[in-house]
Amino acid sequence: MATNKYLNALKRSFEVKGYENFDSYDYLHAIGSAKEALLYAGLFCPDLIEIEDMVLLKMKVDDEVNLKGLYKLKSEGKRTHQEIEKSFNFVEVPYCFASGRNDLSEEEETLLAELIASSWRGRLITEYPNRRFKVMVAKVGDLSDVVAVVFFEERGI
Repeated sequence: MATNKYLNALKRSFEVKGYENFDSYDYLHAIGSAKEALLYAGLFCPDLIEIEDMVLLKMKVDDEVNLKGLYKLKSEGKRTHQEIEKSFNFVEVPYCFASGRNDLSEEEETLLAELIASSWRGRLITEYPNRRFKVMVAKVGDLSDVVAVVFFEERGI
């Protein structure tokens, strides 16, 4: 983890009077809550599901419309497994929260995305130890200005 960037973001976001030399655990202890930790656990350790040899974010295929879309893409045969996985296995960081882009700088969004990506790498290795995945932070959208985390399986390597 980019510790200096992380600590600087915490210092900018949370003021704790009388404590200038906090580390990340100190901030967690002083400001965080167990309920908030549970809330964010799904972002850092999302539920995964395997469908037709593809590992997918369960939240992206947990309704009938998205599941039908997945099977349609698969049946058309025009996209590879990787392309289909990329189209379902992503989160756009600012849109995970109702406050949207307003409470983080672009640098802080990227830092959060890198932390999410690191966690997803660990989750994928733990859940699927015999498979290889690429997890990356990317800019997406029409103007390529939205920070996202995406993963797909590296096949044939």
